[in-house]
Amino acid sequence: MIDNNNRWIARSGTSAAALGAGLICLVGPRVAGAVTDFNPFGTVAVQHSSNIFQLPDKQALSPGSSYTDTVTQFIGGATADFDWGPEQLALNGRYSRLQYAENDSLNHYESEFGGKFDWLTGPIFSSTVDYTQSRTISAPGNTLSQQLEMQTDHAAHGTFRFTVSPRWRLEIQPTWHQLDSPLPAFPDFGYRETSAAGSLSYNSLTKLWSGVRFSYLDGAFHHIKDATQYNQKIVEATSTYAVTNITSFDFRAGYTWRNTSLVNPADASDLAAAGGTLGSTNGFTGSIGLTRKMTVKTGINFRVFREVSSFGAGANSDISTGVESGVKWDPDFRFTISANYRYTRESIEGVQVITGFAGRSDKVNAYELSVGYHAARWLTVRPYASRYTRSSNLERASYNSTIVGIDFTARLHPPKL
Repeated sequence: MIDNNNRWIARSGTSAAALGAGLICLVGPRVAGAVTDFNPFGTVAVQHSSNIFQLPDKQALSPGSSYTDTVTQFIGGATADFDWGPEQLALNGRYSRLQYAENDSLNHYESEFGGKFDWLTGPIFSSTVDYTQSRTISAPGNTLSQQLEMQTDHAAHGTFRFTVSPRWRLEIQPTWHQLDSPLPAFPDFGYRETSAAGSLSYNSLTKLWSGVRFSYLDGAFHHIKDATQYNQKIVEATSTYAVTNITSFDFRAGYTWRNTSLVNPADASDLAAAGGTLGSTNGFTGSIGLTRKMTVKTGINFRVFREVSSFGAGANSDISTGVESGVKWDPDFRFTISANYRYTRESIEGVQVITGFAGRSDKVNAYELSVGYHAARWLTVRPYASRYTRSSNLERASYNSTIVGIDFTARLHPPKL
């Protein structure tokens, strides 16, 4: 899957076994009688990058470092699924070691943990609660650093659905997100966000739901010079249409208001001296997405979007406008071929503290191709290639890179095709 800011593909995180224990306690002794599927796996991946630090050119490389590199990754993990009728619990975890052939100062461990609980109490109410926690290397193209920087990401999300009548449905979605992402000179930098969204939908035609959605987000950056806090409101008209395994369509169109202020008002004079500005980031936002099964073996997806979010490598808001598309082809039961493309234009508001640069604008192109080969019931081989380019009015942020790799994954049970 293509990452919006070309963060490094190896996504992992710190162990959080307490969450799994908590979710199991939540459902009580019924877990003992659940239908359980435990599926351990192991992966060995080898990947070569033509620009490992995502630099504009070789002249920007630090002495003693290599511009290209080959990374070997060893991953061990498992999934566990509990199903006892109307409730389902899914847990997953993985731990990995990354070793660099040339830049061995980047060698490190990563890990990831996640849990998801689905609860159906009857025809009126259902809910889903999930949590993820990961510890992974920060993309050097975002931190503009050639040092090893590890970030920790936590996210909890809930969806509570109420079927008011056969034609009316209400959803409430609370979310909590915390990112701790060290930057050069700001080792404790990060941000925290809490949000809530509510949507009311009407079933006007079979499979077609239309309605309105309102969301409110409150957040703040911390441990950075001129740290800011913000709140964001979005009002949207929504529409979804889905025919199982054939076509799905989703539409959102609305307006976003984002108001920003300083966490410490005493920083106002420093911000003004640096040429920074605060205030509102307002504009039309939304998305249109389509997934279509063209034939039994071929499917496509397409999406255009415009959204406002937080830029993880500085205390700034980010307006993203772009398009993404993909095609998936299964010529037979052994092969899965996927091709994806993504283009985004990123407008980063205000002054970036780590560079002193204001009004940054990036254009990002990402191309990915992978071929999954199910060599045996327990073994999958996946060669892949990707190409990333980013042009920016901040010269240090422009780069291009090509990545080729292959991974071998062994599972106790075969993947669901």
